[in-house]
Amino acid sequence: MKCVVVVVVVVVVVVVVVVVVVGCFMYGLLALTFIAFDELFSIWSKLSPELGGLNFKPQNIGIGITLSGVGLILFQVFCYPPLANKLKPLKTFRLGLILAMPALFFLPNTTYLHGNPYLMWTAVLVCLFARYFGSILAFTSVFILISNSTDVLQLGSVNGIIKSPDHSVLCY
Repeated sequence: MKCVVVVVVVVVVVVVVVVVVVGCFMYGLLALTFIAFDELFSIWSKLSPELGGLNFKPQNIGIGITLSGVGLILFQVFCYPPLANKLKPLKTFRLGLILAMPALFFLPNTTYLHGNPYLMWTAVLVCLFARYFGSILAFTSVFILISNSTDVLQLGSVNGIIKSPDHSVLCY
């Protein structure tokens, strides 16, 4: 009987460790993707259209990021809570990825709209909004999933482990 209890405890511990490690990996991968996007957006958007950029001036880059930031605050305050309550963390995480990843792929193609500034700005802002809204959905949900997968006594250690890949990416 004691042997069965020990085996069950070991299996539960291994499953929890695997869930936490996979969650930390996902968190680190998200951090790498979104931080790389944030860092490269300003450089890319300043390039000339011949080089694949948008030929934005610093003011234009600031306008795009500012509008995205205002939209992000409004989304996080008014839209995220009811959406997360309805979908729960795993589906919210998936929705965030579904929303953000296409935006990351389509944004470089907005350079082909350079001849029509209104259409180009619309496409750029739609991609930026989708990327930022998706990141809020994905980051917050994966953090909730990881926090829910561990015991309260180990929550501080797990949170430290979660933030390690994130801050490692920032140091890079």
